[in-house]
Amino acid sequence: MSNSIITSSIFILGCSVINLAHSNDLISFGQHCLVMEERLDNAKTKLNKLSRQADRTNAQTNKAQNNLRRYEAARAELGTSMTECSETKPNSHYCHQMRHKFNELTYQIQYLKKDALEEQFRDENSILQAEITKGNFDKRYAAFIASCRDSDAHYALIQDPEAYASVCSNAKNSVTCTLF
Repeated sequence: MSNSIITSSIFILGCSVINLAHSNDLISFGQHCLVMEERLDNAKTKLNKLSRQADRTNAQTNKAQNNLRRYEAARAELGTSMTECSETKPNSHYCHQMRHKFNELTYQIQYLKKDALEEQFRDENSILQAEITKGNFDKRYAAFIASCRDSDAHYALIQDPEAYASVCSNAKNSVTCTLF
């Protein structure tokens, strides 16, 4: 009889040690997933900021292109007026003003074209960077979901009250601590 009590006690003790070890594994798994989730959230915030920055750069480029078109149209009109002016009174004050305005517009157009080329390079570079970063983020997020939400270990974490309480006491709304 005492032999069976000792065997039963050892068996129960062994089960509780295994359960405790399994619970500790679940806690470390859950904490690792929370750290990964926090890093991904930070990366997503930075990615959104980069995307907004690329959108802003694109809007500035469009504004510069609109200004360039407007200046070129104004210069074309002045070119016509200058031709008429040079045929009638080439040395009049009005003709000098026209030539001066034409030269100012030519300078503005050259400046905008140079600036547009630089801006286009920056714009293409920032959009490309955002696309590369977004693709990398999507891959990492998919890997995170596969390991920290769609896995047997995640389901075991949700089912174990001690591990769940230890990991999710401050992060109940996280992906790691929700079932779906």
